[in-house]
Amino acid sequence: MFGSKLPRQYITAFLIFSGVALIISLQIYWLRAFQDNPERFWLIFQWQLAAWYLWALFTPLIVYLGRQFPLIDKRWLAASGIHFIAALLVSSVYLLMMNGLLFLFESSTSNISFWENYFAILMMQIHFNVAIYFLILFADRAIHYYRAGGKTLLNSEEIPNKNGKSDPQESYISRLLIKSANRSLIVKTTDIRWIAAADYYARVHTAEHSHLVRQSLNNLEQQLNPQQFIRIHRSTIINIDYLREMEPLYNGAYAVTMQDGTALRLSRNRREKLQSLLKAAL
Repeated sequence: MFGSKLPRQYITAFLIFSGVALIISLQIYWLRAFQDNPERFWLIFQWQLAAWYLWALFTPLIVYLGRQFPLIDKRWLAASGIHFIAALLVSSVYLLMMNGLLFLFESSTSNISFWENYFAILMMQIHFNVAIYFLILFADRAIHYYRAGGKTLLNSEEIPNKNGKSDPQESYISRLLIKSANRSLIVKTTDIRWIAAADYYARVHTAEHSHLVRQSLNNLEQQLNPQQFIRIHRSTIINIDYLREMEPLYNGAYAVTMQDGTALRLSRNRREKLQSLLKAAL
């Protein structure tokens, strides 16, 4: 999911959660000292570390769900429902694990059972942990926007025509500015053959190279001319100028072959739209 950056991102995540645990531990320590109910700082800190490290372990799952069900396109309402259910499930499992650690390492004179204590904690803390789920979800999205902001688009503004009105055909981008390491590359949209989803980003394929664009496939689809580019699958957009043939497979599905021989899957619910576009282009 994270590619070659996986170790670095895990280290960063654990450092962040360690910092959160330290800050909250200091707050609890000072609050209890102020209330004349002091407790050893290390005891507080180790429990906060355990609590936030568990959230660090859940973070890859939350990030994965965020990328599979983004809250930015037309399906945001359905995605919100999915994330709310996932937040409840993740929070319930998290509290179950914390309750297990409590019973494993803390000696208690109370006669309350494991499950009685779990349901008591669940009722008191489920809302707080659901909020943490969404905080992680939105933080990952914010990092994505920070990394992608202002790095990909050129000529995306609407250009007034002779009558002073915006021409929809001229509002679509004609070039992509792609930044990689210390260099910038300008790619004409007419040179793009097809585009594939790559998590939050997209990979643009030209005749000789492929380039990672720090922008989602949904965003690119909205900015490309729909008379030239069409989405044939939830993870693929093609330039019809480079389409060579369509071949039926099974259950109404098709495979399309590009001029360079690349075979791509065409969803059956997108076939009619592609055929209509091709007829209009002829």
